[in-house]
Amino acid sequence: MQQIYLFDFDGVISDSRKELYNTSLSSFLRLLKKNKVEFNRKYFNKINLYDEFLVNFDLAHSSSDFYILWNKIFLEKNIFSTKPINNNLKLKYKEEFYKYRKKLKQENINKWIKYHKINRKVKNYINNYKNNKNIYIVSAKDRPSLKLLKKEHNINVRDENLISTSKYE
Repeated sequence: MQQIYLFDFDGVISDSRKELYNTSLSSFLRLLKKNKVEFNRKYFNKINLYDEFLVNFDLAHSSSDFYILWNKIFLEKNIFSTKPINNNLKLKYKEEFYKYRKKLKQENINKWIKYHKINRKVKNYINNYKNNKNIYIVSAKDRPSLKLLKKEHNINVRDENLISTSKYE
């Protein structure tokens, strides 16, 4: 019987919280602006928002979930000064999320790569495993991003063993 090892990229191989924080919050703010939703700037402190993001991070599993997460945080912290945006905009948020991620990568790919802190123990396990044919990496990131991060961080997994669940290839 052949053994196969699956590793999730975000959260197991890489701590991607900084990238997700930046992308998700920036996308949310862009959506607020486009929909003329105002918020109280005096309560808007990114350091506190990052702490709130970390507390709520495990609630989000997809880009749409980050819309819900930020809506929840803004409501709980009384950051909205006009009527908050509704759940009908989740789809628009998802588009905004991937557009912003793409823009971030295009503007400064090295910064985007550095947002992904690699777990050295997991990387060493993968790179020292004798049969890398049996090791797969799964991620919600698009396949080209996975290939780039794998290459930049010297992770020894075959390209055909990168599995993307992203619909934004």
